[in-house]
Amino acid sequence: MVPIRRYIVTWCVIAVGFGTLLAISEYYRNPLNDPDPAQQRTGMLLAPRAERAPTITDVHELGRRRVILFARSLKDQYLFHDLADQADLAEAAEVIVVTVDGSQPIITNGISAFRADADGELARAFGMAEPIDRGAPIGYVILDSEGYIRYRTLDPLFMHHGRELRMMVGATP
Repeated sequence: MVPIRRYIVTWCVIAVGFGTLLAISEYYRNPLNDPDPAQQRTGMLLAPRAERAPTITDVHELGRRRVILFARSLKDQYLFHDLADQADLAEAAEVIVVTVDGSQPIITNGISAFRADADGELARAFGMAEPIDRGAPIGYVILDSEGYIRYRTLDPLFMHHGRELRMMVGATP
């Protein structure tokens, strides 16, 4: 008869082994995610007036909410999977697109401004986290009408989360 301790040890070794394999596969599946999963797409707005946003030259107009979208490249791509999401977002806030290579999406209607951020200076100024792959961040920052950061996240699939993004903007004064 095998002692129960041996079963427990065997079960623990198997659980740790599979857990390690799961962690490795998750890492390779989502290399653009935040190294701290608790900071990615939390769904929680920052406290009002907690963190002043840096000024973006010729786009820093108070009195209107702003969404700054960070992407590596949008060449030959659409900004959002559903074009209605882009129009609805532009109606709710000023949309500023920042890409590493300065590229623009195929449809630019509703976008207030484009910025190139090859050195990552703008992303750092907004406090964007560096993704697991150590490349430029992909995600967004939401600013309230007074120029304060209310939400910031890495979201490599923001193009498919238009409804979520509009909901976050709608909750921001």
